[in-house]
Amino acid sequence: MKSVTCFAVIGFALLGCSTSSSPGATSDGGRGQDAGGTYTVRGTVTDKDTAKPLGGTIVIVEVGGLYQPNPVPAEANPFYKISALAAADGTFSVDIPAGAASFHTFQNGYYYGVLGLKDVATAPPVAEVKVKPLLPLDVKPTAKNLVLTPATVAAGAQVAMSVDVTHAPNAADAGADAGTDPLSEEVIAAETTTNWATILKPPSFAQQGVSSPDGTYTTKFTAPSKPGTYTYSLLVSSEGCITSDRITATLTVQ
Repeated sequence: MKSVTCFAVIGFALLGCSTSSSPGATSDGGRGQDAGGTYTVRGTVTDKDTAKPLGGTIVIVEVGGLYQPNPVPAEANPFYKISALAAADGTFSVDIPAGAASFHTFQNGYYYGVLGLKDVATAPPVAEVKVKPLLPLDVKPTAKNLVLTPATVAAGAQVAMSVDVTHAPNAADAGADAGTDPLSEEVIAAETTTNWATILKPPSFAQQGVSSPDGTYTTKFTAPSKPGTYTYSLLVSSEGCITSDRITATLTVQ
């Protein structure tokens, strides 16, 4: 969970819903709902200061609301489920279930951004996502040693993921908690070609909205059903909305 200051760094676009002709598609003022009960969200991500498109931004969807309380704080928050990747021109789209949702953005060198929508079917359209660049004195949290075990699997097999994450001390930090920017619970893995995302389990109890511990974060997931090579990105945000540099690991599905 983040402070309200994070809300100032992003706008969000819901530029109408899918016009898919699949069976069961409906028309409701331009926001058609497909047969699976999902809506297509489209947006554009740009630098707040220069309006430059921010291709490569990863957008994470929190299904069901914004900053929902984790029902089991010692486990991973279960509501972060979907990802999308902005194209070179900054545009993206993603299919999400009807109802409330929130959208979280991660781009190297930029603050974390977020916006909650009460209902994706009725949210008003907004032109673009505007994300503010980090300041020169901002210190990033770090993520390293992202490991997939095994790295080569059969389709649909189980895979374990682990990564070492550390909060960012600032100049006032003398080895104690004072003067630090603690980790948020948002230690997130994403594979955008399959629109998959998940928060990783913390190494110990995490107090939502206050701090999450340094250490090794873990998860287990099911490999994609189609053979190929898949790139998993690891994303971290501090409670102060400063994002880590993205790291990746590759999974080969045979």
